[in-house]
Amino acid sequence: MSDGPCGVRGMGSTSNPSDCFPCSSAQAATFDPALVERVGTALGEECRRKGVDILLAPMVNIVRHPLSGRNFETFSEDPYLTGVLATAFIKGIQSQGAACCIKHFVCNDCEKCRFSATSDVSERALREVYCLPFEMAIADAKPLTLMTSYNKVNGVFSSENEHLRAILRDEWGFDGLVMSDWGGTNSEAVISTGLVDLEMPGPGHWLTPLRAEEALKAGTASQAAVQKHVSRLVDLAAKLDALQAELPPISRTADYIRSHRDLMFETATSSIVLLKNERDLVPICSEHFSARKRIALIGEPAKFVLPFRGGGGSGSVFTHHVVSPFTAIKERAKGIADVEYEVGCVFHFVPPCPPPDWFIPGNGSKDHGILLTFTDMQGKQLFETVVQYTHLHWGCDAALPSGVVAPFVCTLSGKFKPDHPGKYIFEMKGSGKTRIQLGDQELLPWTRKGSRKAETMVAPDADWQQFTFSLEQEASTPGDLVSGIWCEVECCPENMTLHSDALVADAVKLAEQADCAIVVAGVGSQFEKEGEDRRDLLLPGDQSTLIQRVAAANKNTIVVLLCGSAVDMSAWVNNVPVVFQAWYLGQETGSALAAVLFGDADPGGRLSVTIPRSLRDTPAFFNYPPVCDKILYNEGIFVGYRYFDKRGLNDRVLFPFGHGLSYTTFSFRLKTHHFFFFFLPWSDGAVLLWETLPARGTVTRPAGASRQRRIRRKARAHAT
Repeated sequence: MSDGPCGVRGMGSTSNPSDCFPCSSAQAATFDPALVERVGTALGEECRRKGVDILLAPMVNIVRHPLSGRNFETFSEDPYLTGVLATAFIKGIQSQGAACCIKHFVCNDCEKCRFSATSDVSERALREVYCLPFEMAIADAKPLTLMTSYNKVNGVFSSENEHLRAILRDEWGFDGLVMSDWGGTNSEAVISTGLVDLEMPGPGHWLTPLRAEEALKAGTASQAAVQKHVSRLVDLAAKLDALQAELPPISRTADYIRSHRDLMFETATSSIVLLKNERDLVPICSEHFSARKRIALIGEPAKFVLPFRGGGGSGSVFTHHVVSPFTAIKERAKGIADVEYEVGCVFHFVPPCPPPDWFIPGNGSKDHGILLTFTDMQGKQLFETVVQYTHLHWGCDAALPSGVVAPFVCTLSGKFKPDHPGKYIFEMKGSGKTRIQLGDQELLPWTRKGSRKAETMVAPDADWQQFTFSLEQEASTPGDLVSGIWCEVECCPENMTLHSDALVADAVKLAEQADCAIVVAGVGSQFEKEGEDRRDLLLPGDQSTLIQRVAAANKNTIVVLLCGSAVDMSAWVNNVPVVFQAWYLGQETGSALAAVLFGDADPGGRLSVTIPRSLRDTPAFFNYPPVCDKILYNEGIFVGYRYFDKRGLNDRVLFPFGHGLSYTTFSFRLKTHHFFFFFLPWSDGAVLLWETLPARGTVTRPAGASRQRRIRRKARAHAT
């Protein structure tokens, strides 16, 4: 099994990196099931390449509240859109002989108190909103496995909920394998209910032979039920063996790399949403520049992009590389304008992972990166490769490169040269003893675990310096490495400190001297992640202040937002002519942004969530966070845009669900046979329909459009 859904982490993720696609909320913004199915097919190929049988994806929980930490990992606030795209995603993956595990069944829509809270939801909302994506995908794509959620539903844990079992098994006829979330079983009732076939992770605590025998003796479980659980495990293994036997082995060839990168780029550009474009300021072209020909590129995510390729937690993967906006925009602007950079402000908890272009491996290669080497304690080399980042996690000793076992020494080495002189701060930590050498200096001596910091000066005329980080991992018993083998090296300029007015002032000065200013802002994996909800809807740190001051200094300010869901733009959106919602775009982040900014690709995305004017305007505002372990779903079926439509509050929407501008002018001609109709037994409330049609009329560049319609039943006359 492997985590997903933006990539296939697999075992040995650091020594066997993964392709990293745009996050699920970005994929949903394409409104393109065919494209999402192609993404699924590519991820299925990654499963084949990595030897993964089950991908723990897609997540189809609903974006009920904008602060939920895993909104980036699911598709949308709309259950129908979620169901259509999940169906396409599953079909793609399972076409490659891997099984999907659709998750989390059900109402796991926030992270706060997720292990204990009860989601108290009406039967109508449960079925029409929260169960609908599961029902659609099970009917049309037939996922081979399903995962229950941690939370309770109406007072009963999902993994032992008889009502959910009846819906899934009896009504929908799902006969695939059901597994628990990791540690998501809570009592012996999981046996008597009969919903869960496999308790994760193994070995089980409740689903054990001894407890099964006790349940049989007590009469709370039947022999037939126990045999059915076992048969589902056996059947799944047989199905996967049969599917995989028909497919040839797959490897990471040049054609494989090129086709996947092209698909990641296409998906990324197709998901970027152009929220506003006053004065047609984008796409950027040579006519926009004065004799100065300068672009000010501002923002921590523009250069330190690693935390902004995707959200945090089990949905993250170790990537082959990530193209930063700074690198891609500077390359694309050659011959048009000079690109100059200022960080503006920072908002990380620890110094960021240094960009890969600060290192070269030192093994004769001129490419950027750092050399990763494993040796035994006598110095014999066991493994060597070039990596792009200094955050390395193996998870467990079984995930280490082939032939590597503890004790060992792991070394990151190469030549170090940042792009600006000055004082730099290094920080190191790891699962064993660590140290850093820079040039002839032992910058940080051997330290056992923990975290250490040191400073070093980089002179204006400094040449490349030899850099060596070492992790000495001692021999272990099997239980010693449960927390994982890992090491991290962070590095940044000394002036990158939280709430630094000097950083904002430097960015404003650069913006004043430029023809246009591009501010890349975002949330990032430290704030948007599994296990923790966001504290508020604001951009972290001083980013809102930074945007306001840059916009005041330069009337041609473009804001790009790298985040998985909505953020509060109220303080600055009226003073900024161009805003992009760019989600988390994966490893081609910079390439896709540069292509859209300069008009090489059309911003093809449409919002898969509503962006409200403020957090207080959202449907679940008064029912979040959980109180006394209760989450009240009092908004019923009126989730997302349905709430604003129903309550007549569309003036409280900043950018509506489905919104997105283009560089191309479209005209449509209605053809009724293009429509598919989908009705639910609602007395009121909107139903989403959409169709993807070719553009007609004046088309200045290749583009596509999704025409969306919402229908509403007329009010029925009631006899008095």
